[in-house]
Amino acid sequence: MSFAALAPLAFALLPLAAAPVVIHLLTRRRATPRAFPALAFLARVEAGRASRHRLRERAVLALRALALICAALAAVGLAWRGSLAGSGRPAVIVLDASASMQQQVDGATVWSRARAAAGRIADEYAGRPLALVVASAPRRATGAPAVTHGPVRALLADAEPGAGDGDPAGALAAALAALAGPGDIVLITDLARGSLAGIDPRALPTGVALRLVDAGGGAANCAVVGLAAEPGTLVAGRPATILARVANYGVAPATLSIALRAGSASGVTPLTLGAGESAVVRQALTLDSTGWIAIEAELIQARADALPLDDRRVGAVEVVPALAALVVSDADRGDPAGVVRPLVAALSAAGLAVRVSDGAGLAAELAGEGGRLRPALVVTAALADPAPVRAALPGHLDGGGAWLQVVCGDADAALGDVGGIVAPAPLGAPVDVSAQERGEMRLGQAKLEHALLAPFVGRESLLASVAAYRYRLTPTGAAADAATLWAWADGTLALIERPARAGRWLLLNGSPAAADSNLAAGEVLPLLAERLPAVLLPARSDRLTRDVGGRVPAGGPLTDATGRALPVVDGSVLLDRPGLYRAAGGALLAAAVPALESDLRRLDPARLDLTASDAASTQAEARLAPLWPWLLVAVALMLGLELLLAGGLPGRVGGRRP
Repeated sequence: MSFAALAPLAFALLPLAAAPVVIHLLTRRRATPRAFPALAFLARVEAGRASRHRLRERAVLALRALALICAALAAVGLAWRGSLAGSGRPAVIVLDASASMQQQVDGATVWSRARAAAGRIADEYAGRPLALVVASAPRRATGAPAVTHGPVRALLADAEPGAGDGDPAGALAAALAALAGPGDIVLITDLARGSLAGIDPRALPTGVALRLVDAGGGAANCAVVGLAAEPGTLVAGRPATILARVANYGVAPATLSIALRAGSASGVTPLTLGAGESAVVRQALTLDSTGWIAIEAELIQARADALPLDDRRVGAVEVVPALAALVVSDADRGDPAGVVRPLVAALSAAGLAVRVSDGAGLAAELAGEGGRLRPALVVTAALADPAPVRAALPGHLDGGGAWLQVVCGDADAALGDVGGIVAPAPLGAPVDVSAQERGEMRLGQAKLEHALLAPFVGRESLLASVAAYRYRLTPTGAAADAATLWAWADGTLALIERPARAGRWLLLNGSPAAADSNLAAGEVLPLLAERLPAVLLPARSDRLTRDVGGRVPAGGPLTDATGRALPVVDGSVLLDRPGLYRAAGGALLAAAVPALESDLRRLDPARLDLTASDAASTQAEARLAPLWPWLLVAVALMLGLELLLAGGLPGRVGGRRP
């Protein structure tokens, strides 16, 4: 037998077992012997009956004392340790196989200790249905708990730690699905900062117990936790800056050198980081070649740290020969009064390489088919069918591209929802232009503090010459993150800008047709176009890497450095290890250790109302079966028997007062 130590102070209740005896001794009446010859024969008759009364009295006292003893033992959690303990109650072992489990402490990896602990705990669960979930990428499991532990042993022998975050919440969900009811979940982890991400113990189903097993860890570590490039679109022959964020998660200062490489260009920067500090290292480079290149940041340390896996981080970026703009329109390109010519002229004057396409060819243009340069800016105007544009633009915005939407007609306005992104501001229903006043409708307001409108500061007279008919009603319900830059005199929105996924969306509500507006004439449109690349295109790209363990859409097969093709599942590909991956078209994709996995500092489980024990304690308690329910049943039976013996009257034995 063993005590679960749930309430050690309950041992103080054990002396109370003597309370009934003490009370009886203190309160019983002592008779004074007196000689009364007439009752001599009666005393002999009552002698046997009094003896039985005393025996019943002592039995009642014993039952009361035993009831108090059982209640105290139930309070301290008395448990039975034996071959039948816990039999029938299923259990699932969740083995953390995230990147942080590869840290080395005292000459051994935390992973090796965790796997050994899982094996020993599985031994202690002999006779109980058992399953195993290995929390890595991809996650593996043995299925529903079974008394035969062969699959658990086989998976333990084959399991290896991954380089991702292990998806703790997903692993716990897999364990709950395997249990399909009450049971025990044993999570073996290093208790690093991300080990319990997404787990809420209060949301566990009734009857499911979660136990944390501390596998050790918490060693000092320095890591490259971020990689970026400025500007967001790198152009060959123009200056670029490579940035790497380096963190010291140790308790002592660290002296480092950081090597930054981009293609054939490289540089080394020395750095000293205090305990718990991080810093951004910058390296200015000029990239001469075009195409996809690898960007790398590597730590050179005076002494090795606990997790070498994150000392090197690789990213991928495309260097373009020039910034390209694509004008998408179904209008006549040669019409001097149409929409295409003034847009092409304004964008070309801004130094952009401009191409023209229709909606049907947009997808091919964005994919860079035929060796064409993928555009950083897409301009749509005077569309006939919005469907092809709506389908192709989400991928462009996901990649950090910019979109200028020039609203000239109903099809342009119908592009109000692209890939689930709400338009910067919904446009009202069209009205009959002939019913409107034929006078000029000048700009009612102009927020010139926006960077896009910087060329107009001090030149407000240019805006006074802009006129348009109000062929759209004033919109309502603009997106919360949209900025209204210009509005017509009647309140109709003219220029609205907002973020859209990783890119930007600018909506210009005006028609360049001569009968409706002169917005495309004069200097207004060229000045706007000049600022588009600097304002709409991202100043920095933080998407040079993806986290290991994440999924990316499968536009085609991906192969790693060894030529291994990654399997496509449900239209996406799982990045299961760090490194560079190449798509069929030559584009590069990089995966790296999630930044949170580099932080090996310990998490306090008490924040989640949990406690953690070491593997030895868990192993020792693995086969303990609680006896407190049975002890409470025994207390109830003893009290019932006591009432029967006492005749159902408190303070009476055999129907008489003691």
